[in-house]
Amino acid sequence: FGELVMQELEDELLICDTKTFRAFCLNKTAADVWKLCDGRTSAKRMAELLSKKTGSPVGEDVVLLALDQLAKENLLVSICG
Repeated sequence: FGELVMQELEDELLICDTKTFRAFCLNKTAADVWKLCDGRTSAKRMAELLSKKTGSPVGEDVVLLALDQLAKENLLVSICG
């Protein structure tokens, strides 16, 4: 990644990578999942935290889908090796 510039909108998070000149617009759920990515929080725990935050059940499958999409767009960084 280059430098990431983030702008929170009402229901979205806009992320711009100034090195690659790529921009990403994440919906609220994907943005919340992305913010929880710390290399230690499991998908199950993310779902629990999101459920608590929203007051509605959020399944682990929703978190896994968001993580998969974030990974496909190279918005996750490996902390291994």
